[in-house]
Amino acid sequence: MSATKTATKTAKKSAKKGKAPQAQAPEQAALTAEPPAQAAEPAGETLEQAPAAPGQAPAALEQAPAAPGRAPRVEEPRGARTLTGRVVSSKMQKTIAVEIERLVRHPAYGKYIRRTTKLLAHDENGACREGDLVTITPCRPVSRHKSWRLLEVVEKAAER
Repeated sequence: MSATKTATKTAKKSAKKGKAPQAQAPEQAALTAEPPAQAAEPAGETLEQAPAAPGQAPAALEQAPAAPGRAPRVEEPRGARTLTGRVVSSKMQKTIAVEIERLVRHPAYGKYIRRTTKLLAHDENGACREGDLVTITPCRPVSRHKSWRLLEVVEKAAER
């Protein structure tokens, strides 16, 4: 067998196993080499205009530093999972029980059935009471059953 066939077989085997391809034979590397890209940017490009490294935001998108005397605002990452539900219990200290309601289609009959899930969420300030509509987001486990935290109170319960 020639060196090219052996290199191709090895590359196919390692691709099946999920391994990174090994170095190619010099002849094969010469065949697959691409011509160098032409410089599309003007010659006077500065360091500030250079594209950011992969995985980093461009300098233009970076936020300005926080105002003096204010803590920087911690924002949730875009697309962070949040759920909205009704508080069904607030009798515990710094903990609320939130009931999340969802509609599920019955597999045989096609009718929509209302399903509920009860989650415990951390309420640091004790701002919620029963009947409030709240938004919760996942966090690292605070206790054995509590791995959600209160994000905001959407609607307060009516006074009784």
